[in-house]
Amino acid sequence: MNSQTVQATVPKTSYKPDLVDYTPIKKAGDIEIYHNPNALALGFAASNQILKHKKTADYPLIEQNNIAAELSGQTGVNQQLFNLEFFNTVTYQNVKQKPKLNETFLKIDSKKDGHVIYTFTPTTNDAYYLTLGSSLEKNAVRITINGQTVQQYDTFRDPVVVNLANHVKGQTQTLDFAFSKSEIWLQNINLYRLNTQNFQQTIQKLQANPLKITHFSNRRITGTIKITKQKQVLMTTIPYSPGWQVKVDGQAVKPKKALKNFLAVPLKKGQHKIQFTYTPPYLKLGLLISGLTILVSLIGHFGWRFYRHRRLF
Repeated sequence: MNSQTVQATVPKTSYKPDLVDYTPIKKAGDIEIYHNPNALALGFAASNQILKHKKTADYPLIEQNNIAAELSGQTGVNQQLFNLEFFNTVTYQNVKQKPKLNETFLKIDSKKDGHVIYTFTPTTNDAYYLTLGSSLEKNAVRITINGQTVQQYDTFRDPVVVNLANHVKGQTQTLDFAFSKSEIWLQNINLYRLNTQNFQQTIQKLQANPLKITHFSNRRITGTIKITKQKQVLMTTIPYSPGWQVKVDGQAVKPKKALKNFLAVPLKKGQHKIQFTYTPPYLKLGLLISGLTILVSLIGHFGWRFYRHRRLF
């Protein structure tokens, strides 16, 4: 595949200055592969607090804070991964705010673009992120940071998180929202800073006791894991499905659903052997129905042949 083909079929969809923290492994045309040292294993030991998680709607980075705290068992403001920051200035060009609706902006001259411009100066070399509300329609605005286009895939049915800056301590960042429509609603425009130290501590804690896989296939996964504390679970990134059966040290146990999506297994303190086996739901019933259908068809076929044979003689 040449670079022109790659560029045509895989357009750039996001702005990712935080990639400088990852090690590039391979490049093919415009596609680059990075090693993420912060990735978690398929399964890992985590606090059972994650089983009681309640979603924080419309605030994805607060949701990330809560998930990280519940997985690690580290609660408290000082342990948060993302901290809310404030913009230094907000200025308007060809724009005025709609009365009583501070997040809605109107153009003054309909023939020119409107601009809402935010500035902020990072006080650390941490990564900074922006949240965009779900009301922002596709192609409603053109977003630039220091004149560079911030490309982002369209998922504006839900709030979106955009990486804005990384390793730019003391350098003023200018964020420009330009729009050509008569008005726009900039809902939930919030700036957050990733606390790198807290992030690394949380990741190291969750990487400390992974599920060590000894066998992996399409229908079966086996491995071992060490649980060092009471009230912990084997948290996995396996999508939850009723078809999964789990054995712990040879004994069948009922798995739990965590974060409404993933398979989790409560475990006691100690070393454990885990076996996951997947059987598609209703497979046995489907095989029974198929078998009966084939049987009825065979009976009908041979019955009809027997009936015709008797009529002929």
